[in-house]
Amino acid sequence: MSLNTLSFSPRRLRAPSLENIHPPAGSSSRRSTLLSSSFNLVATVIGGGVLSLPYAFATCGLATGVGFTVLAAVMADFSLYILCSCARRTGTQSYGDVARVCFGEAARIVVTVILFVFLMFVTTAFMILMRDIMASMVEFATGSTLSFRQNTTVLVVCVLVTFPFMLLKDLYSLRHNCYVGFVSVLLLMSAMIYRAIAVNEEDPDLFKNEAVLTSSDPFDSLFSFPLVALAFLSQFNMLSVHSSLQNPTRARLQKVIHLAIGACTVMFLAFGVSGYLYSYGDTKDNILLNFDPSDRVVLLGRFGLGITLIAGCPMIVLPCREAMLILPAQIRKWRYERSAITDDEKIPVLTGKVREREREREGEGEFEREREREGEFNSGIGGGEGEGQGDRLLAADPSFVTHFLSTLFIAVTCFTAASFFPGVSTVWR
Repeated sequence: MSLNTLSFSPRRLRAPSLENIHPPAGSSSRRSTLLSSSFNLVATVIGGGVLSLPYAFATCGLATGVGFTVLAAVMADFSLYILCSCARRTGTQSYGDVARVCFGEAARIVVTVILFVFLMFVTTAFMILMRDIMASMVEFATGSTLSFRQNTTVLVVCVLVTFPFMLLKDLYSLRHNCYVGFVSVLLLMSAMIYRAIAVNEEDPDLFKNEAVLTSSDPFDSLFSFPLVALAFLSQFNMLSVHSSLQNPTRARLQKVIHLAIGACTVMFLAFGVSGYLYSYGDTKDNILLNFDPSDRVVLLGRFGLGITLIAGCPMIVLPCREAMLILPAQIRKWRYERSAITDDEKIPVLTGKVREREREREGEGEFEREREREGEFNSGIGGGEGEGQGDRLLAADPSFVTHFLSTLFIAVTCFTAASFFPGVSTVWR
């Protein structure tokens, strides 16, 4: 039969996907439902970045801002799914493990350092916003402006409230924080929509006179798109969500991602559009600065966002702490591999007979023991107990003292930085 007469089914041409999921699909550690996993991801995405979305819309134009939000949502959705696909095919459970399989041990260390530094800055930004929001509410209640020392006291109280949640070890334990944070941020979104509608009803020509749909300056777009794209950043917690999902089929995984990113997209569009339609060209980098501190409607929204930040801060601290604790073990493994390569290069080339005598003298048992010692470091792909554990096998469960002190170090460091930074824009820059 000629090849020209053969017909191939697209399904037959496509190679099956060989997956090595860890923990296994039936593992008791998978306790998160479809809904709780989606809320966990939403709580990771939504944070202080929503306050800068109206400013991004004002910079690039209303229509361009909407387009950027949709584009960023599609990119985030696709990247999260690809990240999980890489983890499923390689049997890994962390961002660093995926980097190790793809690019080597040094790449894992670089990714871990970047994640740790980035998440420290994000935690600092969360604390600054908590301080500013809660301090403004105290000022409204007391009718007086707070001093630097009083602002610091407010921040101390916020950190003490959220610190017990920072000590929790997995996202499943923080599932109730997700619901509280989601409902709370809806308060601010509703308040902003209400005020935007009221302002435009008072002046029907305001939109026609003030609204800018697109900016003529391309540099405005280059500045605005990163602000929108970073608002969707959640890759550092995606694999934790995937590892705790019950019955982790690809269809259920896609539902989690689609639901979370879809909900965040709707909320981001509401924040961006309503904030811009309220202030137009006067929109500031923190939209709350455009509202009167005595505005009772927005005051309720401020309180809601403050609760959201308090509930969401532990979800940033969790991967930050994991990165800090795993980094020394990763460095030790990398140095071990480097020293092993160096020692091999120093061994002279032996003849076949000498090699055979050396092998007989040392015995096969010594070679097997050496392979076992190397296997303790080389977890990941290849089968056997601990396969696919990667970072989780390198860093065994820390003692309570280590866990507590590492969390305390992150909280104190970020608190100190937040106490002296004048505003959240300093951190984002």
